[in-house]
Amino acid sequence: IPAADALPGSNYLPQIKATDLAGNTTTSTGTAFTVAVLLNGELVHDITNDTFGIGTTGNVNDNLTKNVRPKLSGSAPNNSDIEVIIGGVTYTSTTPTEGKVAGVVLVDGGWEFQLPDTVTLANQTHNWTIRSIDKSNGNISTANGVAFTVDAVAPVDPTADLRTDSDSGYKGDGRTNVAAPWLRGEAEAGVKVDVSLNGETYTTTATSQGIWEVHANKGTFTPGTSYTPTVTVTDPAGNTNGPINGTAILFDNTAPTVSTVVVAGLDGNAATRTVKNTKLVAGDRLEVTVTMDEAVSLTGGRPTYTINVGGVDKVATYDLEFSDPAAKKLVFSYIVKTGDLDQDDGITASTSALTLPTGVAIRDLALNALSVISNNAATPTATVNTLKD
Repeated sequence: IPAADALPGSNYLPQIKATDLAGNTTTSTGTAFTVAVLLNGELVHDITNDTFGIGTTGNVNDNLTKNVRPKLSGSAPNNSDIEVIIGGVTYTSTTPTEGKVAGVVLVDGGWEFQLPDTVTLANQTHNWTIRSIDKSNGNISTANGVAFTVDAVAPVDPTADLRTDSDSGYKGDGRTNVAAPWLRGEAEAGVKVDVSLNGETYTTTATSQGIWEVHANKGTFTPGTSYTPTVTVTDPAGNTNGPINGTAILFDNTAPTVSTVVVAGLDGNAATRTVKNTKLVAGDRLEVTVTMDEAVSLTGGRPTYTINVGGVDKVATYDLEFSDPAAKKLVFSYIVKTGDLDQDDGITASTSALTLPTGVAIRDLALNALSVISNNAATPTATVNTLKD
């Protein structure tokens, strides 16, 4: 059939007529056939209407949109009117008759349609139909449009914390001494995750279990400074949520230090802990109070403090009852024994050695360890009241 005589879409039953050279004719019926016209429809893939995960984990061919009034388009035969049936309503390119609504626009080689302002589609998958009506003979052809899903719901709030192996202090306290910590959080599965921290942005995708992780390895963190990560998530349909604040992170890689050391003479009554301004005797106590520059904790056992009494080293033991590491205070006691003598009628107690037995450590809340070597040189000498044997 010549292109100029192309048949419109319809069902056909051909008739065949044969004539011989003598003029005799015979007719017969051929096999019925159907002409299918070029008729299709799909969501328009453009940024202004189609939110197929532009810049997210979605893509421009997943037929997923956050637009509740998506734009539809397709091709159709020439010289035809077009009807789009969606949501139980028929929209037409011609003057609407009863039960139909205008809205379909014919363009070169096809058609376009967008739902009116008064209509919005539900958050679900939508099936729809296109119908063409040949203007010359009224023949109708029908085809199914490409099903699409509307998702206009923003993702749930994400979370952000230090990953366990970067949370160097007490777990969950937001303190770390890790120079380039890992962050971890929860979000909807498959969403794009943008994490901002200390002026830098890190991007990843939440796993199918709804977990994300990023390595904050850009920039420099200032010791003693608190940083709050913010998280923005974008789902495959293009819906966003954020920025949402995560748990604040205190960066602390500075070891604790000794601020002051005070040595006092106390009477032998541990209950009263009375400062003794007369000569110390056997049974009285020398008490060393070490004040740290920040809250600390002890791990692995108890430290000792060596003081020098009259030229002889004496070991003061850690006093569990009166120490309060969380309040920066460590207390050590030495019980005066018979035979402990002073020089020149007095005791010069040189606070010469805070000693950490093997395995014992004094750490701050970020688990930075005290270096006793760096602190010994700075410890003072204290003179206490005189001692007699």
